[in-house]
Amino acid sequence: MNGRREQEAFEVLRRTLHAARSSVVAMGAVLRLLRERTLQLPGPERERSQHEIDLLLRSVDRIDALITRARPLVPGRQPRRRKMELLPVLERARQAAGSPAATLEVPPLLPGLLCDAETLTALLADLIERAGHAGGPVAVRAQVAQRSVRIDVVGAASPAAVRERALARALAARLGVQLRLRSGRDGKMVESVLLLRRP
Repeated sequence: MNGRREQEAFEVLRRTLHAARSSVVAMGAVLRLLRERTLQLPGPERERSQHEIDLLLRSVDRIDALITRARPLVPGRQPRRRKMELLPVLERARQAAGSPAATLEVPPLLPGLLCDAETLTALLADLIERAGHAGGPVAVRAQVAQRSVRIDVVGAASPAAVRERALARALAARLGVQLRLRSGRDGKMVESVLLLRRP
């Protein structure tokens, strides 16, 4: 009986997250439409309105990102391990982190991986976002070894990047992969390393 109640509670949580994200996406769409309409306003009023809408949009986008990253952690959700290509996942993670300028340094031929793409995207997005906390460039590097692929996310060191690792740890545990944090040679870089087994 308890197991059934837990499953029902997990299903309610899953549906709630889905409904919350749908609402957030709708709010973002309305705010973007309002921002377009502010172009018709006179100078100072237009600038003030656009600034206020941009603040709201940043909050909406942040909430959307957090909901998206939390979804793989819903209890009862089984990881969907399927063969996947890594480059599209890296590109989606870069966008989800709000860091389109983060550089991707990948070899020309990346092997396919057996992994849950949604959870991996959420994990990499979290690593990329935290690597950019202190400002400065962020680089995502993939290196292929005989039995693994290593993904390094490199950015400027900041206390927040080290402190706020709970989500990344939970997502890595969900994937069953290793996650490491170390300083670069100059002591100014934080590097998060993810080891993935090849299929």
